[in-house]
Amino acid sequence: RCFVRRAHTVYRRATRTFRGDLGLWARWLSFCRRSKSGKEAQRALGRALALHPTCAALWVAAASWEFERGLDAASARALMQHGLRSCGGSDLEALWVEYFRMEVLYARRLAARREILGIDGSAEAESEAEGGKVVPASTPEAVQAILRGAIAKVVYNSAVQAVPGSVEFAARFLDVLRAQGIQDGKELQAFILEDVSRRFPDSQKTWALRAEAARLEASSAAQGALAALDVLERGL
Repeated sequence: RCFVRRAHTVYRRATRTFRGDLGLWARWLSFCRRSKSGKEAQRALGRALALHPTCAALWVAAASWEFERGLDAASARALMQHGLRSCGGSDLEALWVEYFRMEVLYARRLAARREILGIDGSAEAESEAEGGKVVPASTPEAVQAILRGAIAKVVYNSAVQAVPGSVEFAARFLDVLRAQGIQDGKELQAFILEDVSRRFPDSQKTWALRAEAARLEASSAAQGALAALDVLERGL
């Protein structure tokens, strides 16, 4: 631990001298993760955000730390929302996508926890443990809505309202779902595809997204290719 303390001292001095070097801040945060230096990471993130409040990557890093290490989804959401108020341009788009990714992961984490504890959809209102704290009880209906992606849908709707007119932006949310596994995100995928089809009915990108969804949902590669071709032909 002596080496770790010395390294943090060097990083503190270096970031005081080269405050604008985002790469240096990123290296320090990476070292914090590798050395499991939670308190130093929080201090570093606080200083970095005070100096660079419009840097989306720092807001994502801070929210990810709370979500993954602190297991505190509420604090992670607050950081994401603060970042959205502070950033603009392409950084704003990246933040919305990461916010959506976090909510998808939160729903999966909640589902996994309920499965381990043997909690089913018919259970009475329960208390969710989060970061060692007890969150006020939710109704079974509310929990089921979260599991089906209700919060992620709200984030997506807010995102496309904030960044309208771009089918490519909407496609990035589909990429998040596909990275998580097609079965886990089928309802959310259908929700996004319906929105894209409504807002961009004549876009070639829209039909390409629908064709890719049909291909991935098929039970075999051959059937997937045929399903994708069928969608593309309807779009001609």
